[in-house]
Amino acid sequence: SGVERVGGVAGSLWDGRLVECLAQVQIAGEDVVGGMVGSSSGGSLIRCQAWAEVFGTDDVGGMVGYGSGMLTGCKAQAEVTGRQRVGGPVGHQGDGQIIECRTAGIVIGSDNVGGLAGECGEALIWRSSADCEVTAEQAAGGLVGSARAMGPFIADCYALGSVAGSTAGGLVGETYEVKIMN
Repeated sequence: SGVERVGGVAGSLWDGRLVECLAQVQIAGEDVVGGMVGSSSGGSLIRCQAWAEVFGTDDVGGMVGYGSGMLTGCKAQAEVTGRQRVGGPVGHQGDGQIIECRTAGIVIGSDNVGGLAGECGEALIWRSSADCEVTAEQAAGGLVGSARAMGPFIADCYALGSVAGSTAGGLVGETYEVKIMN
């Protein structure tokens, strides 16, 4: 546990790689908390798996709290609880890529809560899925809670499970210029 940039493997990952890592953790912090990595700035998680219970305030994820790098071939089974920008594997994906990732579990927060990512900026989300119970007071999405900035490009993705929030969507809760295909 800790206060900021808290992760089961690393608090911060700067332009590095984690390949085929496994995290089985219960972790708590305040901001930027992830089951595997708190903050990933340009870093890559490749074929990693997390079984995690993660508790935090803002930018809270089953694998990564805040990401601007790449997740590819990753799997998360997570129970994630936070306030804002809370997601199954990723709390807040600023940019970068989420490719062929899968998540299942329970995601609970106040705003910007999603099965795959709580909030997403200019990221690519491709061939990924979420099977989560997503609950928020405000924006909630089965895949992405809120798509901001220029919005992500989402292709060949799906979401299962339940979604509850004042602004809720089966795939994306709240959108700004999001692009969705297939």
